[in-house]
Amino acid sequence: MDPMATLSDLVAVTAKVEGLDPGSVALYARHMREAGLIKTSGRGTSAAVMGLPDAANLLIGVNAAKSAAEAPRAIRQFRDLHAYEFRSESDPRPESHGGAFGDAIEQLIKAAGTGKIPEPFFGTIMPDLQEAFFNGDVHVGVTFKTTKVLVTIEIWPLPGKDAVDPDAPDRWAAQVPPSISLLFSSPRPRGPPGAKKQKGTADRTEEVTIGYRTFREVGKLILPN
Repeated sequence: MDPMATLSDLVAVTAKVEGLDPGSVALYARHMREAGLIKTSGRGTSAAVMGLPDAANLLIGVNAAKSAAEAPRAIRQFRDLHAYEFRSESDPRPESHGGAFGDAIEQLIKAAGTGKIPEPFFGTIMPDLQEAFFNGDVHVGVTFKTTKVLVTIEIWPLPGKDAVDPDAPDRWAAQVPPSISLLFSSPRPRGPPGAKKQKGTADRTEEVTIGYRTFREVGKLILPN
């Protein structure tokens, strides 16, 4: 039987997994719904069933906007960011990777929630990541750089769960290059984020990072396994 998750369910799960106040998340969701960015219908048994776009918009709005009132604008800004991949620090020319951030976050919710990655995944076919998502042996970092309107996505397949050491995935991510490393930016970036500051820009960056557990819990709520 397919999940029948309502907006209230989605708000509750998002607040719990991210450690946020449910009332604050509900306020963000209300502004998104009033802006037409989350489905709306009746109440109770006739309440709208949440899908991938609704879940993606809630995650973007909650993590990219500084206030509930700014959430609709933030969603529109961040959803349309374009993906770029940098070859290396010594070769900082950006290479267009295709696709928008809105599509990418929907792919992540689907992959984490069902254990099955879409093909192609982020514009490429990666068999090693399929097994990692199926087993839950994957480390994800999605970082919203709200000051500059940028997002980075990094994904590592892990060498297996380490129940004794909960920090093992973080250490692995610090030592091993990610299988997927993308920058979502607009307009076209000139080099790696933070490589060179432009004149007049503030020397401060605000950012929020969410990981695999967030995508897994949201995906399991709204998608059939």
